[in-house]
Amino acid sequence: MRNFFKLIQINRSNKYQSIHLLLPLFTVLTFFGPGFQSISISTWFWFPLAIYYSRNLSSWWGYIPFYFVNSIGTTLAFLGIWNKKNSNWSSHTFGYSVLLGLLMNCIILFSLILDRFAQMFFRGWAKFIVFPCVWTALWNIFIFVPFFGDLTNYAFIFVGFDEVMQFASFAGLGGINFVLSWQGTIGVYLYKKWVHKKILLARDLESLNIARKENQRPLLNPVLIYLLVLYLVVGYGSFRISTSYIPFYQQNIETFAKPGFTKVGCVIKAENQNVSHYIEKTRELAFERTEFILWSEQLITVNNDAELFNLTNSIVNISLTYNVYIGFTYLDKSDENKTYSKLVVFSSKGELIINYAKTHLFPFTNDEDIISGSGILQTKMTPDFGMISGAIGLDYDFPKLIHQASIEKVDFMLDASSTSSVLANYFPPRVTKIRAIENGFTVFRCSDFGISGVWNSYGMPYAAVQTLQDVTITFQIPSLNKRVKTVYGIFGETWGWMCVCFSIIFILAMIMYAYFPPPCSINTKVRRIFP
Repeated sequence: MRNFFKLIQINRSNKYQSIHLLLPLFTVLTFFGPGFQSISISTWFWFPLAIYYSRNLSSWWGYIPFYFVNSIGTTLAFLGIWNKKNSNWSSHTFGYSVLLGLLMNCIILFSLILDRFAQMFFRGWAKFIVFPCVWTALWNIFIFVPFFGDLTNYAFIFVGFDEVMQFASFAGLGGINFVLSWQGTIGVYLYKKWVHKKILLARDLESLNIARKENQRPLLNPVLIYLLVLYLVVGYGSFRISTSYIPFYQQNIETFAKPGFTKVGCVIKAENQNVSHYIEKTRELAFERTEFILWSEQLITVNNDAELFNLTNSIVNISLTYNVYIGFTYLDKSDENKTYSKLVVFSSKGELIINYAKTHLFPFTNDEDIISGSGILQTKMTPDFGMISGAIGLDYDFPKLIHQASIEKVDFMLDASSTSSVLANYFPPRVTKIRAIENGFTVFRCSDFGISGVWNSYGMPYAAVQTLQDVTITFQIPSLNKRVKTVYGIFGETWGWMCVCFSIIFILAMIMYAYFPPPCSINTKVRRIFP
């Protein structure tokens, strides 16, 4: 125990006291980080600066101001998500933003502290990998936390970089988080090598002489390894995007492209409107030969069985008359003791094919009175759209739930969303896009106060527009193709769970180094694996 505390003691005469000048910068970088107004370069700079700050602290107390300035930045960043009719400064929305900031930065703080320990105990490749492993592991665990899922995930800064985001089809958000955080340790390595060249030169010469005497093999350059991995990631994504619209070399374009278009449409929620208003809007779209009509989330409230019967009959009548698929949504209060948020779909033949209850409910909103659904996606094979399934709003922030679409080989996924309570939906379309890439399906989204549209199996938008209230909108999209098989569709969050396992192994190795110092045989054996 004495040896352990001796190892973790920080030299208070550390000359890098100027690193505290970075604290205001961290607030700015996190404000433009993974939140509402994401600027990806801010996060790219944040990682190496945060790691450098952590490794050069003169006191463990230095983590406290670091934690709070980052929490302030992330709180302000995510506060923009709630800004519907200037409601973002209300007590419950502001409180939820603060909670997001504090929880996110617990992950950040724990990752940086373990990275600090890794620099004390490891001398080889492990000191570069501990931080990205722990970072990815913690975010992988966080996506299973109720109310949050991957809403705050740092990987979303890559949404504008389609070549990088395609890696989600291979390793999910865990793989993207690993690549993103790994560049932080590489950035610090480059800074020390190039900016402190004179200081490190003497140290390297001394270590080189020792290495020659001990006949040790030099390590591979970590920068080259990272650049090679980044090249493979971008190359993989570029190939996927290139072959999504253009046939592979020498493939006949007539066999690649499917002729014809499909017309789909949204009915967007309006304030203080009754059932007949939405039925009439649906009938108008059907009359215009729309082939699939979807309502945004919780358009109406059904209070009893009679209202539900009348609503269903009206939908079936439109479906049969105009030969159209209709997905309608409502708050189901027909059972006095239970309330559900429902998505119900009828085929063009008037057949009930989906009756889904929302699984993940949002806190501090009207959702508090709603009972969670079974957590099982419902699917149905159709002649016009292939395998169909659907989910509602926040459900898309939980990869495990939507991964069922891969297991069931879903081709066409529905996303009925809403901001009628508090959550603004300019941010969630990023999540919808990622789920499409991960699972290889086409997703059709309708939302009020947000973005409605259709994204293909590669996360590329066929159409995407801002929709507020009381509108109907249609999209002409190419005839729907079958789903694209993905590695993620088979293995799910395996990459993230592998990082969890490696993080535990790294922690155990560091504990052994601390409690079994040289020349203990245990220390020597562990050192062979983790130099």
